[in-house]
Amino acid sequence: MRMEPEKQDVVLRETGRAVVDRLPHGWHEIVVDFHACHRVSVSTVVVTGGDGAVTYPDLPGSAVSSLRELREGMYREGTGTWFGLRYVITHDRRFHVDYAYDAEPDFGFELALGDYWRDAERFPRNPERVPEWLREKLRRYEAGEA
Repeated sequence: MRMEPEKQDVVLRETGRAVVDRLPHGWHEIVVDFHACHRVSVSTVVVTGGDGAVTYPDLPGSAVSSLRELREGMYREGTGTWFGLRYVITHDRRFHVDYAYDAEPDFGFELALGDYWRDAERFPRNPERVPEWLREKLRRYEAGEA
């Protein structure tokens, strides 16, 4: 299950290639926001052209699969895995990624409490590593508020 940094880099490059290959020439910057929990994921892709025009293409299915694989592979025992990432690709095809391990994912809708529970079972964290927002959702699920 553990994905070494070299493999992480390969997955990120493949993901970026899947996005870039679907775009016309002349883009300046691509920003991919991806949030995941259990079997639910949402993404937003913002492409800024060289002329400043902004478009919002869909994230290719292969990129979604790759990012879900990356999330699973980046799990670390006791500390969990990330809930979201921001992946920025610049016109010179360089990229950087920021991961959100503790921030609540922004799905744009209310996710079922059971999804957080199942995610916590799949990617367990030591008690001190569970963010307060997640602790509250798990408490509500256990209390039957699903």
